[in-house]
Amino acid sequence: VVAPIEDTPAFRAGLEPGDVITHADGVSMEGWALQKAVTELRGRPGDPVRLTLLRGDDDPFDVTVVRDIIRVRAVRWHTEGEYGYIRIVSFSEQVEAGLDRAFRDIRRELGGNLKGYVLDLRGNPGGLLDQAVAAADAFLNDGDIVAIRSRARFPGDRVYHARRGDDASGLPVAAFPVPGPMDVVNGFGVGCLDEDLGRAARAALDIPGERCREFALKFSWSNCAQQFLDNLRPIG
Repeated sequence: VVAPIEDTPAFRAGLEPGDVITHADGVSMEGWALQKAVTELRGRPGDPVRLTLLRGDDDPFDVTVVRDIIRVRAVRWHTEGEYGYIRIVSFSEQVEAGLDRAFRDIRRELGGNLKGYVLDLRGNPGGLLDQAVAAADAFLNDGDIVAIRSRARFPGDRVYHARRGDDASGLPVAAFPVPGPMDVVNGFGVGCLDEDLGRAARAALDIPGERCREFALKFSWSNCAQQFLDNLRPIG
């Protein structure tokens, strides 16, 4: 399991990133191809399937997942205090349009009181490259977002540039990345914002011997975010 997407049957059943599914309804899945596993796990909405999981060093255990029609809302947002919170659940084809709506709604609600944004990618399993580029572009005014190059030169090499116009209006951004192993799309999304282009503060702590580690969230997201946002200046 890379990461169960919010508000899906697996998420509601409590599956976590890193879980290994070993059996479905008591049948071992060892040696199954991905397509066979997907086919066997699908079924009629409302029908349950019993999954046997391995999680870390724990003993195997069963969870029941109730099948459903999955409609993923890729971007979720709300305001808290003077900050806008934007969560990208997955980089599906809905991200660019969802971010446009998020910025409009947040600006409409807070107006001139808006002080900054929290960009939350935790639990995001990755997705489409062009949508991750669009997400990064929404917070950037210029610069290169990502370059795709092969070891041998060929016409397919490509560089994605940020378009003029920062949808966040230069306000401070605190970015929560995916902890642990992450999709490459997700990784560059946060990386280009905080390190390469200086646009966002990563919600992490620098420690000796490591580049960073996930910030220990002892507070609600809003309190944690304000600690970063209150110490940032708008990017001109």
